[in-house]
Amino acid sequence: MKQLKFFALALTLLMGISLTSCFNDEDDPIVKMSLLARYDGGYYGASFTTVDGVRLIPADQSVMLTLTEGLYSIYFQYNRDEVPEGAKEITITLLSDPARLDRLYTTPEMGTGVSNAPLYAFEYSYNSGYGEAVVCPMLYDKTTMVYPAMFWRATVADDDAYEEELAKHQFTVTYEVKPAEPTVLYLYVNHNVTDEAGEVVKRTVNNVVTYELNIQAGVAAIESAGQKMSKIIMIGKCNSSSDNMEGAQEARFEIDCSKYNFD
Repeated sequence: MKQLKFFALALTLLMGISLTSCFNDEDDPIVKMSLLARYDGGYYGASFTTVDGVRLIPADQSVMLTLTEGLYSIYFQYNRDEVPEGAKEITITLLSDPARLDRLYTTPEMGTGVSNAPLYAFEYSYNSGYGEAVVCPMLYDKTTMVYPAMFWRATVADDDAYEEELAKHQFTVTYEVKPAEPTVLYLYVNHNVTDEAGEVVKRTVNNVVTYELNIQAGVAAIESAGQKMSKIIMIGKCNSSSDNMEGAQEARFEIDCSKYNFD
């Protein structure tokens, strides 16, 4: 599957900016936007559901017949004059084919994982034109995270070479629930690169591939003990200066689950 090349994930849109109050010209009722949403199948009209529960129904259902369950990046438009404030269903026109995020699964931590390449960082800030924006891991729902994996890659000449380079990068995530912290889910992220024997590759371009990260196993481990997840702590070796593993330092990124209103 073709990887997504996001470096400016619209997290503010993902978190639920009102679909009827976007940045478009107020004189133009046609709103165009991109966001991540979950695909919902159905016999009577397939749709996408946003993180804040708004159902987006494509007027042309033909492309929906080719989709499978998961999170998608969608680019679409709608007429805001036809949408009442606070609407929970909106008919949209897709402006490009939806792109599904590749999915990572967590496995139980069975000792210290090994990486042969650093992550770039867990968090990255930039000026979006509307103010400071942040690219970082976040919860989409109680058992699903959006994980923008930031890392160093080689300079490439075209899309085919880009895909070949990405195929060399593998991310694995293990989880742990410590007896002393029964409500905290620890996620250990490892990054490994596979080059040909004797191949020397300079990786000087920072890049991000956005994944759907399934954390259901870790959540179940917490809830099976009668607890409720209070925090997620992601841990990995990061180097924002180069792809040198020797210069990498352990970094942590914490998510306060109390800020999310999941059942």
